[in-house]
Amino acid sequence: MKILKFCLLPLFVVLAAVYLYGYLVAPEDWSVEVSRVIDAEPAELHPWIEDLRRWPEWQDHGEVAYEFSFEGAEKGVGAVLISRSAQSEVRVEVTASDPARGVWFDELLGGEASAKGAIMYEVVPEGTRVTWVDRGSLGDGPILRMFHPMMEATLTKGFGDHLDLLAERVGTRGE
Repeated sequence: MKILKFCLLPLFVVLAAVYLYGYLVAPEDWSVEVSRVIDAEPAELHPWIEDLRRWPEWQDHGEVAYEFSFEGAEKGVGAVLISRSAQSEVRVEVTASDPARGVWFDELLGGEASAKGAIMYEVVPEGTRVTWVDRGSLGDGPILRMFHPMMEATLTKGFGDHLDLLAERVGTRGE
């Protein structure tokens, strides 16, 4: 009976608290927005962004090995990128493309969570402000929702790193 009192009861209380936090407190939706000023015109940036086959050229994933495959249109609306690693699978499909304004896309993360993203352009005196926006839902599962802060932080850093690499490839100055 002592084992129940000193081991299992505290473990149950901790697990229940974690579950309740995930269910009642942790947000269901995430939203990330990252911007960089790149010393280039939108017309110079657009081919790098609308052509999903070029994304691996400016997206450094560190030590994680990704396999890329492509479906649909060659580029622009209907183009699909599927990136797979041991940890994840992401499907990106371009839904709108405007050389002056940016590229919009739908995403499917791990075959379950859906998201909407955009990489938009705004001409500024220093070049073009490129803003990557991503919004999605973790669903109502409390365990997955507990990772909300870590997910937003990881996406923010990753998008920033990707835009920095894009700036190196296309322009000369990142913000």
